[in-house]
Amino acid sequence: MNDELKNAIKAYDENNFEVAFCIFKRLAELDIAEAQCYLATMYQCGLGVKENGMEAIKLYISMAEKNIKEGKLSGIACNNLATIYTTGLPDVSPDKAKAKKYKIKAIELGFTNI
Repeated sequence: MNDELKNAIKAYDENNFEVAFCIFKRLAELDIAEAQCYLATMYQCGLGVKENGMEAIKLYISMAEKNIKEGKLSGIACNNLATIYTTGLPDVSPDKAKAKKYKIKAIELGFTNI
């Protein structure tokens, strides 16, 4: 893990979302998977940015398709997609079929905290 990613995670953990967002966004654009996952969560939950379900979904789907088992990153992305499609967000309607699909894929990718 590079120092910049560590700094972003530290800022995130300290609720300094403005700093975390700027770093995660730049790293996500460089295709750094962990940064993409954090950035998606920030969009999903409205942490330091306006809640944006469509942007969260885009990032989570990108992570899910990479099938990254290290750190269960793709499994986490699938679990979070399942959550979004179960509950919906202001700009995303619930979709039980998609929720089920991503829940199953999360388990297949090693995410067992469902």
